[in-house]
Amino acid sequence: MDKNLHIIFSKEILGEDKEVKGKFISNFEQEITEFINSIVESYQTWSKYDSSVGSDRRRAFVAAFLFNAITNLSASMKMLIAGYTIPSGNLVRQTIESICSAILCSSEWLQFYQQVEQDKFSSKNSLNLVLKHSKKLQINRNAMLALKKLYEFYHKLSHSSSLTLAFNISIGNLGTTYIGPSFDEQKMFAYKKEATNRINLSKNITNVIEALLLPGSDAS
Repeated sequence: MDKNLHIIFSKEILGEDKEVKGKFISNFEQEITEFINSIVESYQTWSKYDSSVGSDRRRAFVAAFLFNAITNLSASMKMLIAGYTIPSGNLVRQTIESICSAILCSSEWLQFYQQVEQDKFSSKNSLNLVLKHSKKLQINRNAMLALKKLYEFYHKLSHSSSLTLAFNISIGNLGTTYIGPSFDEQKMFAYKKEATNRINLSKNITNVIEALLLPGSDAS
């Protein structure tokens, strides 16, 4: 067995690449701070209304999906900063699915929360279902179409494709491949876009929480 390869893979599986993480932090300190502030606001807003859910199963599912969105997006940002762009993107997709699932469960008329309760609901269909019922849900269809475009991008990152392959190959140092985390100076624009996407999503989560869990809303 090649001892050097054993060390490389052991480091990847058991350790943390502080150099990669340090480069992300030094280059995107402002974006990271903005994200943390925004996700804290999302959690505080969620906490404010979660205590009012009580024994209402429908509101409980709404709150649970929104909490899942917060934790998934936090983990996504953590993985991005750690240099794991592809798995980080998978968590963004799950975040969007959680947001849309919460919207669906908020409607008493649609009764999707009952499908969730009976384990008959697939969150991968949640965004298209929100679009389908956007009028009944009183959701801004254009905003959902923009979210769908973002979702489709991260859906591609969930499958082996030329896009996912590109994240494993260095642009600045041709011929170099990455085992584990990476920070490529030539991908700065892509990293900034990824950070911005997460910031915007965290702000959207706060808005959705206010809309769905505010007393007097359809979910209340």
